[in-house]
Amino acid sequence: MGIDYDGLTPYFGHFHALVQADFAATHPGVVKELGFYKYGDSSKKGRADLVNLTTGEVWEIKPHMAGYNRNPVKYLNRALDQLDSYIEGKITNGENRESLENKKLHPGGIVPARTIYDAVTDMDITYWSEGDGIIWYETSSRQYLKPAPVVVPEPERSKSRSYSAQPSASDILGSVCMLLLYGAAYLMGLPAPSYAY
Repeated sequence: MGIDYDGLTPYFGHFHALVQADFAATHPGVVKELGFYKYGDSSKKGRADLVNLTTGEVWEIKPHMAGYNRNPVKYLNRALDQLDSYIEGKITNGENRESLENKKLHPGGIVPARTIYDAVTDMDITYWSEGDGIIWYETSSRQYLKPAPVVVPEPERSKSRSYSAQPSASDILGSVCMLLLYGAAYLMGLPAPSYAY
């Protein structure tokens, strides 16, 4: 869902960073981690995940996860509050501030769903935005086709009796008993039994 519960990622925020890098690489004019003095308390600093210096759009990247599913209104409101603190705040970096002088910051627009592959975790990451400035992302394990098991039919047993030249355990046991009987008779001086050939 966007959080690495299995410990497969090399660091905290791995999926977030991949979404951020892919979005910035595919959208000209977008910079990552732009510093802001937060609105309402200029002593607090923050970093907007993505800002388009050409259009003034600002996006925050959030995992679409269990917290969202439990209470989507609360989760969305917290994300929007964070976004608003940047939009209403002041940019800390002078160069970026100058490039945005005549543009008003506002929530980023719609981002069509896009899926990228993460080779480190062998997972797909899908991200999108509905136009409110929040880019949601989810992760999913790749599904590989498994070959169907090969069923080898068991050979049919012959209905006729088969005979083997190999002696069975009962044949060997019978021979040993007969030798013991002959040996005992010989030691006692008795004649060999007539039924033993």
